[in-house]
Amino acid sequence: MVGVAAALVLFGGCGGPATVDDVQAVDAGTYAAVIARFVPAVEAPDPAQVAFVTAVGDETLTLEEQVAVIDALADTHDVRFVDDPADAFDPDLADAPPRENGVLIGIGKISGESPHTVRVEVYSSADQIVAQLVTLSWRGGSWQIDTVESVEPEVLVGDE
Repeated sequence: MVGVAAALVLFGGCGGPATVDDVQAVDAGTYAAVIARFVPAVEAPDPAQVAFVTAVGDETLTLEEQVAVIDALADTHDVRFVDDPADAFDPDLADAPPRENGVLIGIGKISGESPHTVRVEVYSSADQIVAQLVTLSWRGGSWQIDTVESVEPEVLVGDE
C-alpha cells in the first residue's frame, strides 16, 4: 500500500506543464474565449470588426449568454448573433461574403465535461470556409485553447 501511495505522489505531479481545473463550468466566458480565437485580428479598434455568430447545431446560447459574449469582445469586435446564417452575408455579391467586411463564425455546443470540445466553422466567402474541432481547458483562471484540429465544413457550406 505504501508503495502505491508513494507512486501516486511521485507521478501525480508529472501531468504536464499546466494544471487543469475541471471544476470550472462551461459558460458564456468559455464561448467568448473560443470566438475570440477565430475572429479576425483588428488593426484599429475603430470601427470595430464585424463578427456574425451563429449556432452550429440545434442548441443556441441564451440571450444572457449572447450579451455576455458581445460585452467580452466589445473592445475590438462588433459581435452580432444571427439565427439564420444567410442573414450574415449578401448573396447578391460574388462569392457571397459576410456583410460589412465581416466574418461568420458558427459555433457548436461546448461539451460540459473534460475534455471540453466544440466544432467551429469560419465563413469568409462561399469558397473560403474553414472548420475546426477545438479542445479547451480552464487553466490559470481562464479558458485556454489546447488544440485545434482541421475538419471538413458541414454547416456553413458555400453552395447552400
